Amino acid sequence: MENLINRRDVEAITGLSRSTIYKMISNGDFPRPLRIGAKAVRWRMSAIAAWIEQLPEKLLLCFSGAVLYLLSRIRQDGLGKDHPTFAYQP
Repeated sequence: MENLINRRDVEAITGLSRSTIYKMISNGDFPRPLRIGAKAVRWRMSAIAAWIEQLPEKLLLCFSGAVLYLLSRIRQDGLGKDHPTFAYQP
């Protein structure tokens, strides 16, 4: 099962605002969300982690240690797999 996160979580993890996220999506610079309902979208955690990892090293310094730790744990052992924020079953 893929770990999915909502927009507020994406904002918290990336430090980007809602408008910046959607502007970057329209420019092709940020992962597109999945539509899971008529008015609901979620992002793949793996896509957000990959986006962060491809950033230049200087930008990675802007992310807090807690965010980087969370991303590493999700990659390592699927942390949050059963948490309602991260889990989605169609």
